[in-house]
Amino acid sequence: MTASFEVTCGTPDDAAAVLALERTILEEGGSFATAPDEFHLSEAKLRVLLASLLEQPDGRFLVAREGGRILGVLLVHQEPVRALRHVGRLELFVDPGSRRRGVGDALLAEAVRRAELDPGLCKLSLAVFADNVAALALYRRHGFREEGHRVGEYLMDDGTLRDDLLLWRSVGR
Repeated sequence: MTASFEVTCGTPDDAAAVLALERTILEEGGSFATAPDEFHLSEAKLRVLLASLLEQPDGRFLVAREGGRILGVLLVHQEPVRALRHVGRLELFVDPGSRRRGVGDALLAEAVRRAELDPGLCKLSLAVFADNVAALALYRRHGFREEGHRVGEYLMDDGTLRDDLLLWRSVGR
């Protein structure tokens, strides 16, 4: 089956759509530690963040689009500290109605491809809930391996504790 969406670099003009998507996913619950009432990012601040990502090498802000609609977003953050600049920290989110269509797979494949070409990156890393089976399968398909397990890292609103897995893969060098 051929994907009807395309993966491209996003622009700061995507800020409103990215913010709406992120809020939708937070309202859905289960994928991120941030509760909807704790999410206070404004469109103006997100525009600045997205613009700063675009000042870095290509591929730090990717979107999957179908028509004019954003189905998924992948961000690669780098620390300004020299000792950490070689690491890109991933943040990936996909519209609930667009899951299992290959959106996350396509975004992650493109991010890894671009990271492999970036001489400044040696490592991609991310954190994911240990019970997020679908996300773990996706990351493992793209070569990510576990480098840490934080037991009971998150205390959820319902009182349950959730473990966090730290994943990584090498790129470039």
